[in-house]
Order: sequence, then structure tokens, then C-alpha cells
Amino acid sequence: MALKVHRTLMSPKCKRKDFLIPEMKYCIIHTIETDEKMMPVEKGAINGGLMNRREIKHPVITISVESIDATLSKLNHHGGKVIKDKMSIGDMGFVAYFQDCEGNVLGLWENKVK
Repeated sequence: MALKVHRTLMSPKCKRKDFLIPEMKYCIIHTIETDEKMMPVEKGAINGGLMNRREIKHPVITISVESIDATLSKLNHHGGKVIKDKMSIGDMGFVAYFQDCEGNVLGLWENKVK
């Protein structure tokens, strides 16, 4: 994992013991201050995450949607294909990955309703 490089450059708080989702070896990369819900306090700013590579071998932009299921249902009609089906990420939400008609891989994020 490229954790050492990313920790040095961007987020010294990201250590193996701090993995948010240990089974995925997923760690949040903080580039900006966050509130108590771990959301950026500066409008328009984002943070990210780092995990071991698996099926997807390059960085991915992940887009928040109301419903992953509804979004993926439109995918084939527009020339895309599912790379990784919807999966639960702890008690936070769901993620899925798809490839668009130009070969770009993107992620979809859906918050869990609490």
C-alpha cells in the first residue's frame, strides 16, 4: 500500500491502526479540516480515501447519488458496464464501480439512511 507516501505528503494521521474499515484496509486521507461528521468544513473542499488495490488498479473519482440501484439500472442503456456491484461499507453507506462508454472507471456512493 502506498500509505507511507500519502501519509508523508497529505495526511500524517492516516496510520494502519486508524483504518476506518480494517477489513478493506481503508483509510481516510484528510486534506482539509473536518467537522464531527468527518465532512470538510470549507465549502467546496473534499477529502478522500486510500485502500489496497483489488479489481480496480487506478485512482477513482466517486460520485454521491441518491440510489446506486437506480443509477446502475440506466448504465447499460448508455454504453457503460458494472465493474463492482453495490456493496455495503460499514454503517456509512454503499459503493459500486462502473466503466463509462469511454472506458473511465467511476465510483458511486450512497449514504445509508439512518
